[in-house]
Amino acid sequence: KLIVLLTIAMFFFITAAGFFYTCEVEINRETQNMEHVLFHTDNLAVNLIGLVVALCLVFLLLRLKIDRRAVGWLTAGMLVCVAALAFLFVRDAHALPTADSARLVEHLQMLTGGDMRSFRISYYLRTFPFQMGYLLYLELFARALGVANILSAQYANVAFLVIAYYAAARLARVLFDDPRVELLTVVFLWLFVQPAFLCTFLYGSIPGMALSMLAVLFTARY
Repeated sequence: KLIVLLTIAMFFFITAAGFFYTCEVEINRETQNMEHVLFHTDNLAVNLIGLVVALCLVFLLLRLKIDRRAVGWLTAGMLVCVAALAFLFVRDAHALPTADSARLVEHLQMLTGGDMRSFRISYYLRTFPFQMGYLLYLELFARALGVANILSAQYANVAFLVIAYYAAARLARVLFDDPRVELLTVVFLWLFVQPAFLCTFLYGSIPGMALSMLAVLFTARY
């Protein structure tokens, strides 16, 4: 019970802080891509208006009578839109690795070239050894498509993102078995477009999110 209470308290604290503050990550490329998190005062009025609009949307959607077949079509449409947005962004952004992503690609180039010094002298890998798993994941792409085509892993992020969204929508059905809740989940997933713009960042965030959502879904269902 103590853990649950602490979790709830932390949730409300972070939620309340989110109304007053926002943050951005600034990358200083002159100092080895060091990251600095900057906190800014947010617009409280805009955040409150957004909350009211979201609550009104929830209220309206919960009053709708909708069958499961319609929700299924809306889910399919949502997945297609998310996939298209993420795919087009990856295709047109031509984003190069930066920050942690750049470090991982740099070590990948060394390792695939037979240079094993990264395991001994790399401050990054010694500080963050858990990145070895994602480095192995990237090596699969490098071995299959060549190091020069490693950015193709960005398109794998698109696939993982679609899997994560599908798992979230499916989880709503498993947990609540109510078409209204499923509709609510699909609509808010439709509005949650930010992860599509993270697909160009070669990191474990999106694959990890997808696999975590699948784990929760399988636990709840089986």
